[in-house]
This record gives sequence, C-alpha cells and structure tokens, in this order.
Amino acid sequence: MAGLTIRMERVKVYNLQVNRFQLYAIGSAGVLVHNSGGIRNVDPNVLRNPSSRPEVDPFKLAEYFKQHGRRPHNMEPIEVRIRPDGELEIMNGVTRAEWARICGENVPIVIQP
Repeated sequence: MAGLTIRMERVKVYNLQVNRFQLYAIGSAGVLVHNSGGIRNVDPNVLRNPSSRPEVDPFKLAEYFKQHGRRPHNMEPIEVRIRPDGELEIMNGVTRAEWARICGENVPIVIQP
C-alpha cells in the first residue's frame, strides 16, 4: 500500500482480495470488516462515547437494567462511525454499550458511513 486518504463522502469502492481473504482489521480497535456491510459483534470497551454525550445517563441506564437485567438478549445494533483517528465512535446506543460493558457482553454494531 502506497498511501491512505480519509474521505468524508461517498465514493466508488472495489472488492479487495489478498491471499484469499476478504476480511480486514480496521481502526485501532482491529474490528474485522468486509465490504458487504452488515452487523458485527465487538467488545463494547473498544467503542468510544461521542463528545456530545461523554457520560451515560444513570437514570436511563437504571431503566435499561430494570427492563433487561443482566441476561444476554437480542440487542438492537449500536450505530458507530470510524473516526479519523481509527477509533469507533458511538452514534446511537451509548446506554446499550454501557449496559454491555457492565454485563461483560459483546455488542452488535453497524458501521455507518
């Protein structure tokens, strides 16, 4: 690879295959991705809260525990974006991510453009 350019726009992309593999680790979290999109499960500790909401609302978190307890369940995917520094930032799902951190559960994520 000769270089890397980060663009915050939609561009045409191509399927890349190296040594028969089409999965790649991206960002400092090393999340495995494929160009087909879709849902992936990750350790919630690799997700960063957005600067607009750095803290979890304790009342909302308490209500989440009241509804779901500490058991795994079919959680709606957390929407994230890849920041320019390679970190995964939560766009929607700060409370769900904190619940998963406390319970020690992986979380489903969807990477948004």
